Amino acid sequence: MFFTYNGGVVFERNKPAAEEAAMSAPKAAPAASAASAAAAAGDVPLDADGYARRGAASAARHDYARALADLDQACALAPGVATHFTQRARVHLALEQVPAALADFDTALRLDPAQPEARLARAWMRGVLDERDGAVADLQVLDRALPPQANDRIEMARLYTRLDMHAQALPLWSQWIASHRNDIGLAGAMNARCWARVMLGVELDQAREDCDEAIDHDAKNAAFLDSRAWLHVRRGEWRAAVSDYDRALALRPKSAWSLYGRGIARTRQGDAEKGRADIEAARRLRPEIDEDAGRWGLAFEGATKGAAPGSKP
Repeated sequence: MFFTYNGGVVFERNKPAAEEAAMSAPKAAPAASAASAAAAAGDVPLDADGYARRGAASAARHDYARALADLDQACALAPGVATHFTQRARVHLALEQVPAALADFDTALRLDPAQPEARLARAWMRGVLDERDGAVADLQVLDRALPPQANDRIEMARLYTRLDMHAQALPLWSQWIASHRNDIGLAGAMNARCWARVMLGVELDQAREDCDEAIDHDAKNAAFLDSRAWLHVRRGEWRAAVSDYDRALALRPKSAWSLYGRGIARTRQGDAEKGRADIEAARRLRPEIDEDAGRWGLAFEGATKGAAPGSKP
């Protein structure tokens, strides 16, 4: 049995019992007694930690305005406590106050550089804001600080993948997979590692094992089928590629990558008309598809500038 608690009265005692307890308690100074009573009632926390706890409870209830007011107090009362700024940054993010969130993460990490939560969150923010160098710097610090089995490594790998840095993502996928064989996210991680290997054109036999295992977990996942289809393209296995693309497109008809890959495979099979139709459909959906695929030596017209030598499908 599970339950959650977001603060407030759980078991309300009857008033006479409360009054009896108050009569038997030691007498305190009037001001302190009033403050203690107010704090016990959940009205006014006594210190920064109290404000932070109440702010966290409000945030858990999605009452972000009240959470922010309390966390403002916590940060003002204890400006040297990094976790208060990390908490407030999360609330700023929930309110879509991006500059304020980034400033709080900066402060938290200045106060305590060893905070993985704040550093990972800042890395993601920098990545989304196209501050690539800053995101990579944060990821490198995390890589040195975290143990190999840390769950945060999967988020690091996802961010590197978002940044198209598959060579940096690949070892992180492997570290996470090795320690999370029973995790619900395993199939997605296996697919992601397959994709990284395919994009890099390395360890293609292992990539096939990864893709097969992912599809064994979920045979109706279009992304998994698309990854294996691109593996077939890498290896020149055109018939198998078309088969997997057909299955992927039946599930997700408007996937530019699947259409583009099927266009390549159909053309290499000798069906130029259908191949060209797929390529044009992909370009309409994603005008930059030639450039994106060409970066990894998978463009329709062959390898483009910057692609790895010999990676032309």
